[in-house]
Amino acid sequence: MEQNAAALVASRAGLRKGAGMMDTGNTDTHEATGREAVRELFVQRLATSGLQRGKGANGKPMTEAEHEALMQRLVTHLAYLSRPSLVALADEVLRAAGGPKRNVWPSEVLIRQMAAGKEDRPPAIPDIVRSWLASVAGPRAEASGYLVQLYRHLIAHPRPVMPHDLTLCQRQAVEDRSMRDRVQERIALGVASDADRAWLRRLVDDEAAAREIVARGDQARAARAQAASQGDAA
Repeated sequence: MEQNAAALVASRAGLRKGAGMMDTGNTDTHEATGREAVRELFVQRLATSGLQRGKGANGKPMTEAEHEALMQRLVTHLAYLSRPSLVALADEVLRAAGGPKRNVWPSEVLIRQMAAGKEDRPPAIPDIVRSWLASVAGPRAEASGYLVQLYRHLIAHPRPVMPHDLTLCQRQAVEDRSMRDRVQERIALGVASDADRAWLRRLVDDEAAAREIVARGDQARAARAQAASQGDAA
């Protein structure tokens, strides 16, 4: 019964067979990234391993709702880890299971400490990245093919973008497109290295993050325009 409940928690955390898979090009290779990878490689695996819910802050066994909330927090917190690190973390959690039968989830604090030992968390995204890409500069960069490069530039240099910066971003975009084509070709031929796949995965992840910011900016502008038109009509 407990194991079935754990599996239900994994399902509610958003894990479905094939969900969240991202196409990295014209190949048969798909990579689950970010939170989807956490759900696939960590949450689902441990939910079906027989681990029992641990104790809550009150010292009593967690309710199903409390355990589900814990899984959601871990999905968010662990999303920066690479796939190999998530696999290793799941192994470590299983080894650290408590209780007489060694089948009780370790504490959230311990799991976070384990994760910190696998990889350092990336620095927080500066506010200017969101504000700049959410402005009209974001859609312009996306249409011109240098959105990812502008996103990365703003993270590395959190200040207003100058004309020379745009030139550098555009040049880097040309190089990245060429590299992407080469990596996708190697993947299609079955000769891609782990470094190739990691490079492409980072590019796809950054592309998705940048496009999400642009989309939110588009939505905000559309909402303001609609509100303004309704005000004029009134």
